[in-house]
Amino acid sequence: MIQQNPKPTEQTVSILIVLGVFVLVGLLGFYLLGSPKDFNSPARQVALAAVLAGLLGVLLWNITLQRKLSSQNVLIEANQSQFTGLISSVSDLFFTLDRELRHTAVHGSWVQQAGLTPEFFLGRTALEIMGAEAGAVHQAAGLRALAGEPVLYEWFAEAPAGRRYFQTNLSPIYQNNSEVVGLVGVGREITAFKHTEFALRESEDRFRSVVEQSADGIVIVNEEGLVIEFNLANERISNLNRSAVLGQYLWDVQLKMMQPQAQTPEMLGRIKTAVLSALQTGESSLFDRVIDATRIHADGTAVVVEQRIFPIKTAMGCRMGSIVRDVTAHKKIEKELRESEAHLLAMIKAIPDLMFIIDRSGTYLDFHANDPDLLIAPPEMFIGKSIYDFIPLGEMGHQLKAFNAAFETGNPQIFDYSLDVPAGVKHFEARLASMDEDRILIIIRDVTEQKHQQALLIASLQEKEVLLKEIHHRVKNNMQIMVSLLSLQADQVLDSQAREVFRDSQERIHAMALVHEKLYQSANLAQINFSEYLHDLTVRLAEIFQRYPSVMVRVDAEPLDLGIDTAIPCGLIVNELVSNALKYAYPNGTEGEVFVAFHKKDQLTASSDTAVYQLVVRDHGVGLPADFDPAQTATLGLQLVHILTSQLRGTLTIVRDQGLAYEIEFCEKKVYQR
Repeated sequence: MIQQNPKPTEQTVSILIVLGVFVLVGLLGFYLLGSPKDFNSPARQVALAAVLAGLLGVLLWNITLQRKLSSQNVLIEANQSQFTGLISSVSDLFFTLDRELRHTAVHGSWVQQAGLTPEFFLGRTALEIMGAEAGAVHQAAGLRALAGEPVLYEWFAEAPAGRRYFQTNLSPIYQNNSEVVGLVGVGREITAFKHTEFALRESEDRFRSVVEQSADGIVIVNEEGLVIEFNLANERISNLNRSAVLGQYLWDVQLKMMQPQAQTPEMLGRIKTAVLSALQTGESSLFDRVIDATRIHADGTAVVVEQRIFPIKTAMGCRMGSIVRDVTAHKKIEKELRESEAHLLAMIKAIPDLMFIIDRSGTYLDFHANDPDLLIAPPEMFIGKSIYDFIPLGEMGHQLKAFNAAFETGNPQIFDYSLDVPAGVKHFEARLASMDEDRILIIIRDVTEQKHQQALLIASLQEKEVLLKEIHHRVKNNMQIMVSLLSLQADQVLDSQAREVFRDSQERIHAMALVHEKLYQSANLAQINFSEYLHDLTVRLAEIFQRYPSVMVRVDAEPLDLGIDTAIPCGLIVNELVSNALKYAYPNGTEGEVFVAFHKKDQLTASSDTAVYQLVVRDHGVGLPADFDPAQTATLGLQLVHILTSQLRGTLTIVRDQGLAYEIEFCEKKVYQR
């Protein structure tokens, strides 16, 4: 420790001056008064006494001063010891450096805590203690302080338990208030503070990341109303540049985002008053509730936002935060949904059907009924009640089956039922559609009138079917009469060729009558099973031509239905071709076969309502003469075949290979059955 003697006080200096003057005056009087030899003269004795008294005073004052200085030094040493003990007990490090930056004194409990002694530092520089790399920062700071500049700097040192951080303050020591003779320093460990600082910085970085990544706009205003936070999302929502907003008063920024007609001094004053009041009191009616607002961009674009304003209490007072969300698209969708819902509701109200929504337990959740008289009870009684409370016991079984099927399969279900309601006994059609796993929609339509009209229509149709069957029956009977008349007439004809003509005509009429007979016997009055018809027709022809027992007739036909307009021409064609084959294909009792085939070639498609059929009549007999042209024949039978094929809009192909074959292809439009 550096020790210094106390400086003389002003009182001490004054006393010494007076005593010195006293001695000086005595000496002057001693030499000036009287002769040198007259030593005992009174004047000279007085002067000598004055000198002796002054010297004695100086001596006594010096003794007194020495005693006082001694007691002061004791006190100084005691104070210095107390000061040394004090700075040695604190955790900070106190030290002094000379101009070569060598340690001249080191105090503080940190030295002992670090397992060191002050002697470890004395006479050494930071470069010598810590090495060139670690000591460089101390060397640079010391040089700056020697230049007369107080220096505060931070540094760290690696330790087994981890990195430790320190802060050092260097100040120059002046001599005679001008020359720097050394440095005094205070060092403090700030490891805990730095860890807290790092944690705060990390927290702030996370907060900054969240703020910047947020899709919502975030604004923070300080205690004075200045904007201190304005994230990127707010730039997009407000169309304002962040750099132009930060540091501005909130009321000025808020006014820019309002509609042009609202940007008035009065509005600015209202906003400013409200903001300052909220910041000063920490209370506002706008806090912690959602506010809908419209922001206007510089280009006139309107943006609808939802804003939530909240206070931020700090040690400095109250700040204010705001979260702004762009809900323009959401509001547009909401509007479209409302319009759609209104349209749907209007459509539902226009539908006369009853509608119910039920859950899996059968509880009614919602309903729509334009005509309450169609319900077994008032509409409001259904909500919260079960279907078991309203379904009659007689209808319970099949209705519950439909409900369960709708829930389990998700497929629509339909059932009819009748119910006695205030409007009378009504017939209903119920359609069940699954809405989700736990709800189904029931649409109930009053079909009483439809049922009545349907009953009338069925009765009328049945009546017409009876009449049509009667017509076919009478046509067939009339044709049978014609056949009988021709048979009677043929018996009166002696010419065999003429009788043959009568018989051909009989068979042609019979072929047509057979069609009407099949229609009369069929449940379908519009079509006949042409396969059955071919079998019956060929059996009759084989019976007529019994004189040719060696010739067999074989039929290969699909069970296809043809309309009357197609069946009669086809029947006449088969009649002509089979008759000719039985007559002429196998002369002189030759054995043989006549083959009749009928098949569908093309199936009906969604784009076509026609079907293509093929009719084939073939024999392996003698065939046609080489010079015979079927197209130029004068025989009535083949002429009829050509005419009827044209009537069917078909094509006729004659094949003369190993006998004779007639192949006819034709189309028929699809017949829609009831």
